Amino acid sequence: MSLETGFPVQHGEWAFTGYSLAGITTSVFCKTASVCFDVGQGLPFQLPARNILITHAHLDHASGVPYLIAQKNMNGQENTRFFVPLSLAEPLEKILKLWESVDGHEYKYELRGVKPGELVDLDKIYAFRAFATPHRVESQGYLLFQKKKKLKQKFAGATQEMIIAAKAAGEEPNESLLEPVVAFTGDTKIEFLASDPDVARARILFVEATFWDEAKPVEHARRWGHIHIEELLAILPQLQNEKIVLIHASVRYSTAFLQDVLDRRLSSEDKKRVVLFPRTL
Repeated sequence: MSLETGFPVQHGEWAFTGYSLAGITTSVFCKTASVCFDVGQGLPFQLPARNILITHAHLDHASGVPYLIAQKNMNGQENTRFFVPLSLAEPLEKILKLWESVDGHEYKYELRGVKPGELVDLDKIYAFRAFATPHRVESQGYLLFQKKKKLKQKFAGATQEMIIAAKAAGEEPNESLLEPVVAFTGDTKIEFLASDPDVARARILFVEATFWDEAKPVEHARRWGHIHIEELLAILPQLQNEKIVLIHASVRYSTAFLQDVLDRRLSSEDKKRVVLFPRTL
């Protein structure tokens, strides 16, 4: 792993690369959909992303926006879209204009504020919806959906000839649906789960788990707007996700310590789906 390439995570056909250490940087690039969740201080592996979804303004999640725009523009990418919480759109625009002036370049990008519950089309295949995440500043997570079609119930069991005849008569035999495939919380308290029922149904959930021991108990985690592993373990039965990837662990813990907690505390079934995002410490 390097800061250039990030750590890889794979689940089925869904490929990700990223880096996440609390207070240092958090960014997860979904290669499959060309969507990047947060950017940390700005890292090369984010450059291919066509859409950037920023959860909140803390520097370990969003400070790299000017760097990423400048690098993308240098590579001929002038149509990257950045989606941010509503309250962040105006101040971030001001920051980018100031950085343009000191950098001596005019940046080309699209910046849009979105609110929880708002559904945004990205292309013919993907859309996303923001969901509220309680943190110390305005923050929101994101649900990535894959657009699909299925046969309407009235056509269940219909022959191909019947379906063709319905189409010829001007009737659409299929209905559109949105399948929740990726949920990303960013920084949040445990109450995020009540914000949107599709979070618990997404195929893959990236969820923060910052604190992992009694030296920093649940009360401490909540005071700083984060999740303690004890809280997350308690809600695992409510999560239907095929894969749960734990991000944003504090640098106070070694990877060996974190893995030992999971080995001891997870059931045999949950060990198949709950994993620690790869990290260096």
